[in-house]
Amino acid sequence: MADETEADDKTEAPSQRRLEEARNQGQLPSSREVNNAFMLGAATLFLLTLAPGMAERLVESLRQFIATPHQIAVTSDDLGSLVTGMLASTGLALAGPLGLFLLAAVASSLVQHGPFASLKLLAPKLERISPAAGAKRLFGGRGLLEFGKGLLKLLLVGTAGAVALWPAFGAMLALDAADPMAAAALSLDLAVRLFATATAIMLLLALLDLLLQRFQHHQQLRMSRRELLEEFKQTEGDPHIKGRLKSLRLARARQRMMAEVPKATVVITNPTHYAVALRYDGDMPAPQLVAKGVDGLAARIRDLAQAHRVPLVENPPLARALHAAVALGAEIPPEHYRAVAEVIGYVMRLRRRR
Repeated sequence: MADETEADDKTEAPSQRRLEEARNQGQLPSSREVNNAFMLGAATLFLLTLAPGMAERLVESLRQFIATPHQIAVTSDDLGSLVTGMLASTGLALAGPLGLFLLAAVASSLVQHGPFASLKLLAPKLERISPAAGAKRLFGGRGLLEFGKGLLKLLLVGTAGAVALWPAFGAMLALDAADPMAAAALSLDLAVRLFATATAIMLLLALLDLLLQRFQHHQQLRMSRRELLEEFKQTEGDPHIKGRLKSLRLARARQRMMAEVPKATVVITNPTHYAVALRYDGDMPAPQLVAKGVDGLAARIRDLAQAHRVPLVENPPLARALHAAVALGAEIPPEHYRAVAEVIGYVMRLRRRR
């Protein structure tokens, strides 16, 4: 019941991190049918291209053992060189098909999940030798599905092979009385026909099975909302902590901003909702906005300005415009030069009269 409940909770698609972790651990969607299809394709290619030449080389290397065995020297040196030569020729003849099948195995892996290598697949696991786990794999839902796929594959490939070979059924019955070379040629043709048909059927089954395996792999890696939240905390940080840090940074920024208000030249107000503090001296190319705020923060700026005898000037349109258009610490843009110059000029004249 607990396993079913946990599986029901996993309603979310796996994250990219979950997919990468599964890949690093060797948990990849892999289809046996793809491997089988590639191997059958390699066998078909071998029969079409390499089999005739390989048969000739093998016959040539064994000819003397069948045609002229009485001429073979029986001394130890001669026998050693003879066996060595026979093994070398046999190895060269088998090198082509072995390389072809190895290339097919590598291509099958690359097609399914690209370049991949993981030593974790070689690590021993007790569940691999556990009778209970083995019985579950055999008689569980996945085992029954594999059994059904095996029966379907056997039925389809057997039927297709029978259909492909049926036109040559009479010729096959007469093989025992045919010329050896003709029988060999016919046997090769029938083998190519059978393997090509089986390869075509297996390619179709491999495509369907690969889609099924990827779907099942995706379903196995599904996550619950709690797992997604935990992963987000690990990668992005706890939202509560991030919010607390953000509020601390904002508070420190406000403290630094309020420390600039006593140094301001003028504070332009709305008069109650907005407050913008500007600083200007003769060496600056343009006035600089050193503090700004709305409502409660605006009231604090006004109170601090009054406490340090910084002039307050009411100009609602200019206060709102500067608050919206100018960033903290930035210079006043040219479109506000005229209005700001009038305010600062008024403040300068006021100071001179004082």
